[in-house]
Amino acid sequence: MEPLSGVIIGSFSLGQTLGTSHTLADADGLGAVSYQWLRAGVANNPIPFSQMVNLAPQNEAQKDVDRWYAQVGSVVGFMIRRGGSFNFSLFLSRLRDGASVDKALEAAYGGLWNDLAAVERAWKLEALN
Repeated sequence: MEPLSGVIIGSFSLGQTLGTSHTLADADGLGAVSYQWLRAGVANNPIPFSQMVNLAPQNEAQKDVDRWYAQVGSVVGFMIRRGGSFNFSLFLSRLRDGASVDKALEAAYGGLWNDLAAVERAWKLEALN
């Protein structure tokens, strides 16, 4: 068995996508491999929240799906850190009961965030700085 080797090609800076030259392989065909340097697990150009909450990443390209899950995980973590797990469970409960995102946020986090735009602004300040 030959040893595996690889070289990462590109600019090593935030937001840049790096390519590879490698000898990796599998039975199904590995395909292209690339890496992107993310800040706190989130791309430098985050998905707008208005699109994020309506996106179902079923038929998207794998990189878009990975980006969506990374950003959603970051936002959920932020909401729990800043507003507490009880308020987050209340937010989810309101959504389950049919409230709009803005109404659920206002009910669970009133005073902290009253709508999705306020959460997005606060999250961006933390995640992208």
